[in-house]
Amino acid sequence: MRILLLLAWLLPLSGVMAQSMAVTGQVTDADDGTPLPGVTVVEKGTYTGGVTDLDGQYTIMVSSPDAVLTFTYIGYRTTDEKVGGKSTLDLTLSADVAGLEEAIVIGYGNQQRSKISGAVGTIDLKDATSVPVLRTEQALQGRAAGVQVTQNSGQPGSTQSIRIRGTGSLNNAEPLWVVDGIPTGGIDFLNPSDIESISLLKDAASAAIYGARGGNGVILVTTKKGAKGQPAQVTYDTYYGIQEPWKKMGLLNAEEYAILMNESRASAGLVPYAQLADPSALGEGTDWQDALFERAPMVNHSFNFTKGTATSSTAIGGSHFAQDGIIGGEKGRFERTTFRISTQQDAGDRFRLGQTVNFTHIERNALAENNEFATPVVRALNMDPVTLVSRPDGSYAYSELIGSDIANPINQVAPHFDQVGDQPLCGQPLRRVRPHPRS
Repeated sequence: MRILLLLAWLLPLSGVMAQSMAVTGQVTDADDGTPLPGVTVVEKGTYTGGVTDLDGQYTIMVSSPDAVLTFTYIGYRTTDEKVGGKSTLDLTLSADVAGLEEAIVIGYGNQQRSKISGAVGTIDLKDATSVPVLRTEQALQGRAAGVQVTQNSGQPGSTQSIRIRGTGSLNNAEPLWVVDGIPTGGIDFLNPSDIESISLLKDAASAAIYGARGGNGVILVTTKKGAKGQPAQVTYDTYYGIQEPWKKMGLLNAEEYAILMNESRASAGLVPYAQLADPSALGEGTDWQDALFERAPMVNHSFNFTKGTATSSTAIGGSHFAQDGIIGGEKGRFERTTFRISTQQDAGDRFRLGQTVNFTHIERNALAENNEFATPVVRALNMDPVTLVSRPDGSYAYSELIGSDIANPINQVAPHFDQVGDQPLCGQPLRRVRPHPRS
């Protein structure tokens, strides 16, 4: 009876042991067949694993003949291989060259990333333009190492400062912009959605072709173009949004202001102002931030047409962008209308002709900015809350409690703003001749 019970207990155990098995093998390079030491071998779905030795050999216990082994090695593609009941499983790993084969635009043309020794960065435009951006510089913020992008003003259409690896010059430290091979003084004329790729040349070796102009770095911009054999395609993108301040500064209301002013004058031995004699009667008073800031719309329309034949390609695009300011509304408005055309035509086997033309119409209304005392924001933060925005007759009120340059900010915005217009035209002819092959 005891023998039967012992056999009954051992039979299930022997079945479990029969399921597990040892697998050995060698891992080599797919290109030259050299052994790969240090390859991680793990049974998929478990914590069982091992590492290949100096000869690329490994041994691992798997839970079943149908187990799957995962081979991982830095610089090589991760590979899954089914055991299939085999006790010996040799494998070759292929190098992961996807990142090394990426084409990077540099000053001398296009090269693979693996062949570039200088400091060159690229920007993923898909992520950068997934949110609305007014200017191309905004697409660089936080997306390139060693590149600092600073907004000079919150006003629509204001420029942004870019520093590549710090300040490289005592005078103008801005980098050189090169659009489709043409050096430009800025990037205002280009719609961000028309950009195909952006490369940044950060060191002297990468930017050497541009001489002294590239001393602060070079930003290479390649615009979208058509492709040969591409069927006609029309795309239209639009978005509409509302802007408003997400946060306002906490300031004194009229009652709190009057209490502090009375205490200040009493400490100085002066008589309190008559209009501040009863602080509790003043209430909240004027919130100058609410009076100054407003909700402002922003809208963008863009279209692109691309087509290609066996010997030619065409790309035509246009856009219209408009943004009002959260201060002044249309008095801080920025508008940009762009039109772009790019064509290429093969003339025989050796000649290629083409052109790239960008035309932009820019209109900008601007208020006073970047001034310590004379901007509407500074005046709104320093204006006393006791003074009303306007008098009963409709004229703008002025404070009798504050002197110097602190005036009514609403009166400053109402009649005064600057108008700036620009119509840049940027173009490039294309002429390429393919030499005869050597005999």
